Amino acid sequence: MNPPYFAAEASSISPEAGRASGRSEQVALSHWVDMAAKRLRPKGYLTVIQRAERLPDLLAALEGCLGSIVVQPLAPRAGRPAHLILLRARKSGRAAFQLLSAQSLHSGDEHIQGQPDYAPEVSAILRDGVAFSWRN
Repeated sequence: MNPPYFAAEASSISPEAGRASGRSEQVALSHWVDMAAKRLRPKGYLTVIQRAERLPDLLAALEGCLGSIVVQPLAPRAGRPAHLILLRARKSGRAAFQLLSAQSLHSGDEHIQGQPDYAPEVSAILRDGVAFSWRN
């Protein structure tokens, strides 16, 4: 699930209607989670990509309806703070919360113009359709 990244009250709304509806909430994040949870099969998984700053909102929305939560921070490069997170939660899950170490999306310290610089495991996912691995 890829809900809008920005809470309506916490961001400036784009004058471009399509961009505004795709990036700024029209309904609360908790509503997205409630609707997704209702559509899951028993023991089914919900996977969400969201900005790291929205993790507290997302965890609050999951409270009481989904469990076995695993959070994978996504950092642009090694040693930099994560701006995005992947979160996986399971319907009727009861396993302990897991916060994995950050996955670097790019190799090297900086981007060299015109050169592909995705980390090998990220490139395999994007280019070859390799499944994402939920482990440290």
